[in-house]
Amino acid sequence: MSELLNIPTFQGLTVNGKLLGTRIQKSKPDANGQTRNTLYCGIEVEKTNSYGASESVIFDIVISENLIKAGIPAKLALMNDTQVSLPIWNRVWQGTKSAGVTMYLANEVEALFK
Repeated sequence: MSELLNIPTFQGLTVNGKLLGTRIQKSKPDANGQTRNTLYCGIEVEKTNSYGASESVIFDIVISENLIKAGIPAKLALMNDTQVSLPIWNRVWQGTKSAGVTMYLANEVEALFK
C-alpha cells in the first residue's frame, strides 16, 4: 500500500481508502418539477470478508456547495487512485419507508491542499 495522504492534526471521523473520483447524481423532480444535482466523491475501501477473501466497498461522500465553490473537486481529481484519509461528518435521516446515513466531506479537507 502506498503512503496515505491525510491531515495529521484532524481528530474527527475519516474514510481511508483509494480515491476513485467524483460523479454527479441528478435527483428525481420534486412537486414543483425542480431537480437537484449532488456531487459525490468515491472512496474504495478494501476489507476481508467472513471467508477470508478480499473485497472492496465503495463509499459515496457528498461534497457541499461551499467546497465546490472552493475548488475542492478539481483538487481531488489530481489525487485519483491515491490512498487518502478524507475527513467526513455523518447525517442520520429517516423517511416514511427507509432510514440511513449520508456521509459529507468535512470542510477540514481544505487543509490537504495547503
